[in-house]
Amino acid sequence: MQLMRMLIDSLKQQLVDFLSAASGIDTLHASDIMLPPSPDKGDFAFPCFVLGKALRKAPVLIAKEIAEKILTGGHRMIESVAAESGYVNFTLAPGYVAQKLFETFQEEGVHFGQSNKCSAKKVMIEYSQPNTHKEFHVGHLRGTLIGDTLVRLHRAESCWTLAANYINDFGTHVAKCLWALKKLHPYDTPPRGEEGAWLGKVYVEGAAAAENDPNAKSEMAAVLRALEARDPEWFPLFLETREWSLQGFRKIYDELGVHFDDWFYESDIKDEGKEIVVELLERGIARKSEGAIIVDLTQYGLDIFLILKSDGSGLYSTSDLALAREKFRRYEVDEAVVITDVRQSFYFKQLFKTLELAGFNKTLKHVGYEFVRLPEGAMASRLGRVVLFEDVYESVVKCARQETRSRHADWSDMAVEQVARAVGLGALKFELLRHDPGKVLVFDAKKAVSFQGFTGPYVQYTVARIKSIFRKAGLPLEFPFVSGDADASSLVLSVEKKLMLAIAQFPNMVADAREQCDPSLLCRYVYETAHLFAEFYEQCHVVGAQEPLRITRLMLCSHVALVLTQGLALLGIEVAEEM
Repeated sequence: MQLMRMLIDSLKQQLVDFLSAASGIDTLHASDIMLPPSPDKGDFAFPCFVLGKALRKAPVLIAKEIAEKILTGGHRMIESVAAESGYVNFTLAPGYVAQKLFETFQEEGVHFGQSNKCSAKKVMIEYSQPNTHKEFHVGHLRGTLIGDTLVRLHRAESCWTLAANYINDFGTHVAKCLWALKKLHPYDTPPRGEEGAWLGKVYVEGAAAAENDPNAKSEMAAVLRALEARDPEWFPLFLETREWSLQGFRKIYDELGVHFDDWFYESDIKDEGKEIVVELLERGIARKSEGAIIVDLTQYGLDIFLILKSDGSGLYSTSDLALAREKFRRYEVDEAVVITDVRQSFYFKQLFKTLELAGFNKTLKHVGYEFVRLPEGAMASRLGRVVLFEDVYESVVKCARQETRSRHADWSDMAVEQVARAVGLGALKFELLRHDPGKVLVFDAKKAVSFQGFTGPYVQYTVARIKSIFRKAGLPLEFPFVSGDADASSLVLSVEKKLMLAIAQFPNMVADAREQCDPSLLCRYVYETAHLFAEFYEQCHVVGAQEPLRITRLMLCSHVALVLTQGLALLGIEVAEEM
């Protein structure tokens, strides 16, 4: 499964071999080969500045001499080579690229894009982490989708990967909700099937009371202590209402196609967290400060880390100390990754340093993402100013339904609805994943569902378009399509070669997205590849071309469809047969 990843690297290595022979320098690497600043300069470029000191010549002169030597070599993979401003620019022969591409696809088949690069590694990825007794909004959704994609990317490179969810079911927010439930809604029952959403509204009432009434805030603190003590007055209510939230979460995950291998609950580990706090105190790692227990991390530039309140109740940090231990106790993983919003980055630095001081020598990693804003401003659960997943999902499906109906007036309602849901969910996922995780995302549902531009529907439609081409050609919709009648040398156009080189980059892009924990790299890749296909299809006849060009271009189209389908699948997005 390594062949396709090696295609781009092997092309670069061949260029390095030519450069080494021409320059007499044998210390060059494939990583020295780069993309030129502009496509009209060639397919690859080599900066001769790295050779200036060794050859004691100006880079401009070195580039000229190397280009002349390589030109006389008659290498069939090279269409042209030119020296410009200290760079050697290479233009590859389209037929050569096509031959290597087709050979690799014939070998890889549907496993294209996969590798065994991480087969020796075991990783746990913890993500989503919704709070019970609150509503699941698009802010939670961003972290959920990033985590789900990273799980898929790790598994694509044969990494043993466990998807974990950590449910924040204990804490001040629960106390606020249960207090409001008893004080403000003692005889009310939630609408059937909407229990979780109803709890979220009750929480907002409790949060408002906590801000405006000191007595209410004090009573909520007492509720929290009672919960941690498993008080029979409060704990059964906690368990019942927690299940209301969990039912809603499971329904959302099912709709998203997100699956977890294990679930951790804060309520299960908080007691152990308090025991760890006592242990840290006894070992002198932590100390008391005004009744609370802290870890002084100022010498590491990490300020004071609060791990237990002065009234004896726990914090997120109390539980997270135990969670880290529980993860490695339950599973023998090499690394535990946790994905939360970026505002918790400093907190996790404090947590990891505290664990390190305690002798916990496991590999821990935090991946942060920025929060989601509405066009009118930031969301806030305590104020009730959030956009719920269900509302966003239905809004994008509605737009997709209207678009599908306008394109296919003859379709049945069932067919329209099936496509609308696939397109709508794909649009929602793509919009939340296509942005750099480190940047604030302003969510706009109308832009997300557009069939034009950098959107999920645009990429999905490209696959549907290729399937339509295959129907017109009378060929089965099985990708990759391989034919012994194809002639790689018939592909001679620059637009064809650009598309082939883009396809060949897919395994590298999968690796880059995984290594950088950035699904937006993959989103950008599938969009740009779809755009290149649009350019190709505009300039090149496919079904109407003469043989063997017709069958060869159909093979190329099938490889594009496979790349886009596989890329979208890694993003958790399905493609429709027709759109």
